[in-house]
Amino acid sequence: MLTNRKFFIESLISIPNKERALVPFKFNTVQNILYKELHSRSIILKASQIGITSLIMALFLVDCITRPNTTSVVIAHEEFITQRLLAKAKIFEASIPEELKLGFNFPQMSHKSAYELSWANINSTFYIGSARSFVFGRGERIDNALCSEIAFWQDPERIMVPLGERVPKSGTLLLESTPNGEGNYFYDTWQRARSWSAGLSPFKPLFFPWWLCSDYKLGINEGLPADAHSPLDYSAEEAALVTNHNLSEEQIRWRRMKLASPLASMFRQEYAEDDQSCFLQVKEAVFDAQLLNDKSRDCYPPVGSYENASIWFYPEANHTYVLGADPTVGRVKKAAATVWDLHGLKLCARLSGMYEPPVFATKIKQLGRYYNSAMLVVESNNPGVAVLELLVGPYAPDPYSNLYYQRDLVTGRPTTRPGWTTTSRSKSYMIQQFKHLLPQLLIPDVELIKEARNFRYSGLNVDVVGEDDIMMSAMLALATRDAGPSRPALVGVSGWQNW
Repeated sequence: MLTNRKFFIESLISIPNKERALVPFKFNTVQNILYKELHSRSIILKASQIGITSLIMALFLVDCITRPNTTSVVIAHEEFITQRLLAKAKIFEASIPEELKLGFNFPQMSHKSAYELSWANINSTFYIGSARSFVFGRGERIDNALCSEIAFWQDPERIMVPLGERVPKSGTLLLESTPNGEGNYFYDTWQRARSWSAGLSPFKPLFFPWWLCSDYKLGINEGLPADAHSPLDYSAEEAALVTNHNLSEEQIRWRRMKLASPLASMFRQEYAEDDQSCFLQVKEAVFDAQLLNDKSRDCYPPVGSYENASIWFYPEANHTYVLGADPTVGRVKKAAATVWDLHGLKLCARLSGMYEPPVFATKIKQLGRYYNSAMLVVESNNPGVAVLELLVGPYAPDPYSNLYYQRDLVTGRPTTRPGWTTTSRSKSYMIQQFKHLLPQLLIPDVELIKEARNFRYSGLNVDVVGEDDIMMSAMLALATRDAGPSRPALVGVSGWQNW
């Protein structure tokens, strides 16, 4: 197997440039990142026309001609597009000088059609098909497979289920696309892939925003007439892009030109700037999308950590804190906790991971004590019962002193039951509280903003189209912020336990 495919491609293969002249295939910024980060199972979310498919086609071609018995397949959403992709592979193969093919004893192509390239003497094949008509041979092994623009396929599951069985562990299976709204196979697979590092998806997520492409920029006299000067006056949104991603004036001019075009409403989809807002919303968002976008521009990485928790603001003397905790069993869904400073309603810390109840109980206890013995609000549903037992139960080795006890939502009367029970009624209350407070909240954590975007109205109900563990912990904390110090009290049996 060829170990340095980049050297092979850049040394021997040519590619048409914008002037349609063949030039050496030198990797651009996007292609260098992709080549370095590509995993045998990857899902690639990308801006339009940045060179992703060109590189993958070249990599597949190199495998076919340097490694005997290789089968490479490319599937696109339309017949015309698939033929264009294979034509690109033909150009790559034909660009290799004949004298080099002879000198390096390259295999000779034995068959070439609109759908297939083959090298009979080494039993390698490179073929294509459209997602509308693609049919797999029974038992056929596929070594390399690219599912191109899979977000636009009509019935991806029909192909992906058998394809997953045909590509062995040693092979390569790549899903690549620009976004195409929510509620489809690509969107759902991308959301799961965001937890790839936690072992919750086989696909490694790779995101490529538009500014990684060096072509997406305009000079001082190439953009809108109003932008023919320097320095530009940036809007708040533009200033955040410049600061956070080191964009140039030329890139901002290009962006303004696109946003002034008739396709401006599709800009975030075609030229993704983050891996969530690019999926244009199908259902009405619960939380104001523009407000979330504004707050996302003010997000920044944590400044430190404490016992695996990310820290943005360290504890301050005489400040009152509340910690919301959303436990899980630690196998499929993450457990999460957030700490909020009630002096200014700002997010101070976030803990998130695949923690089983005993580990999670220890960590939130440590985190709560670190933040001036913060009031600890634990969701009491299912695994929350085990966490509460470890915090305040009769056999708790080191009980937590400032635990939230349930209160009636109408009267505010406390009960003897620790924690917060989430029901349809209480969850609606949590959502409305968060929605009411959102304009005031200081949220430096972009992961919380991403999860807030996942809340959608479905008729009179609210659906969540992705992860929500961090948001649940935040809503737990903020819904109980006015409860004050909580202690058990014998006050009867009315209230939550009857819901």
